[in-house]
Amino acid sequence: MRHALLFCLCALAFAPALAAQHRGVAAHSLYAEIGGFGGAYSLNYDHLLPTGVVLRAGVTNGTLCGWVGDCHRTVAVPLGASYLLAWPLGASSADKWVEVGMGLVVGVKGEAPNTGVGVETDPFVSLAALVGLRRQPIGRGFTYRVAFTPLLTLGEKGGYPPGGFDASAGIALGYAF
Repeated sequence: MRHALLFCLCALAFAPALAAQHRGVAAHSLYAEIGGFGGAYSLNYDHLLPTGVVLRAGVTNGTLCGWVGDCHRTVAVPLGASYLLAWPLGASSADKWVEVGMGLVVGVKGEAPNTGVGVETDPFVSLAALVGLRRQPIGRGFTYRVAFTPLLTLGEKGGYPPGGFDASAGIALGYAF
């Protein structure tokens, strides 16, 4: 408990200096991500707040097949919040960042089309984490992120990832403005 309190006090003490690092950095991003929160792929929008918090929303839709051919159709919305820390850590002005965050993937999983099986869908919610490196330019320009994005299924039925846990990674490419 003392360590958590000490961490919070340090975070509050350094908050003004950390917020100054984000001045001039592009606040909006549109990008495609392969892997990551959205499974095989997702299309996403990010908004960077002046405090360094990034809010994310995306969409994914597709047919995914496991190693044994168990195909299913998934429609999901990855949602998240993360924080950007300048890289190298403590730099006063940067376009490269360490990104740390969490999120939810909310969606519906069902039988793949043309399988001859009736359409049965299962809603799911998965918890997601994100630790990665990101380029968010000053002004406008190309943005990218490489991240470790583990997913954990909440609930017992259906779900994504199918095994309950997936230690996934993702690469995101897009444009920041």
